[in-house]
Amino acid sequence: MAPRKARRRRILIWVVATLLVVLIGGHVAAAWGMSDQVAAELDVIDRPPTATDPEQALGLPFETVHYDAPLGPTPAWVVPGAAPDDWVVLVHGRAGAPEDWMAQIDTIHDAGYTSMTITYRNDAGAPSAPDRRYGMGATEGEDVTAAVDYAVANGATRVVLMGVSLGGAAVMSSLRDGADPAVSAVVLDSPILDFSDAVDAGADRLGVWIPPTVLWLGKQVTSWRTGLDWQQVDYLEPTDPLVMPALVMHGTSDDMVPITQSRELAARHPDLVTLVETPTEHADAWAYDPDAYDAALLGFLGQVF
Repeated sequence: MAPRKARRRRILIWVVATLLVVLIGGHVAAAWGMSDQVAAELDVIDRPPTATDPEQALGLPFETVHYDAPLGPTPAWVVPGAAPDDWVVLVHGRAGAPEDWMAQIDTIHDAGYTSMTITYRNDAGAPSAPDRRYGMGATEGEDVTAAVDYAVANGATRVVLMGVSLGGAAVMSSLRDGADPAVSAVVLDSPILDFSDAVDAGADRLGVWIPPTVLWLGKQVTSWRTGLDWQQVDYLEPTDPLVMPALVMHGTSDDMVPITQSRELAARHPDLVTLVETPTEHADAWAYDPDAYDAALLGFLGQVF
């Protein structure tokens, strides 16, 4: 009997060990695959140099300036308005470009304000980061801060920062690093306020259940492979940096950056945040209803300036 029991025990141990190896191996393989997807989100997407400018597209006089970003002189458009001391600094999203803001440049100019539409690191014509990766706002925020310094040095006494998607994350990163007193308000369109949460949303889009352990391990692998600090790209925890009025626009059908992030920011600051929800996907509010978008933007800027 004893030899049989010993044999059964050996078989049981072998089965359990095999299952553990399969389970761990499956987790590692799935986590590595997830890390591939996240790393791809961080890889810079080269976009051709801007093919048009405010004068060509809108008939507006403008100047191409270079502000002193940490990685070197970085180009931006400045379209002067009737109010030379009221500036709106526009920050595009991932794989975006200054021309993405043409409609807003026109609206801001018609209202009499000066706009500064920036490029930032890794953009065409701008300095490249050594790793050629997006920082999901953590590194781009340094460029936003430098752009504000340029605006203030050139006559701005009140500045509104306006960012979409990754640009919104860059705005929040700039605030976290310590906003210039001239920064009076922010406008955030579909902002990435917690990149980890956005990654979880991306996993949900696959339509299959992914164990939380795989998500956690995948994020650790991503940090090891890319150097991404997940705490640095969470602009809600431990405390968010918002200390001024904010207009936040977000689509309820956004499956890239969950609207719950913007709702959380609004719930934390009911006295500061005006949240405008639209039945749209990611960063699609203006295309859905340009008149409503412009009305919300101009109403907010009118209160700030």
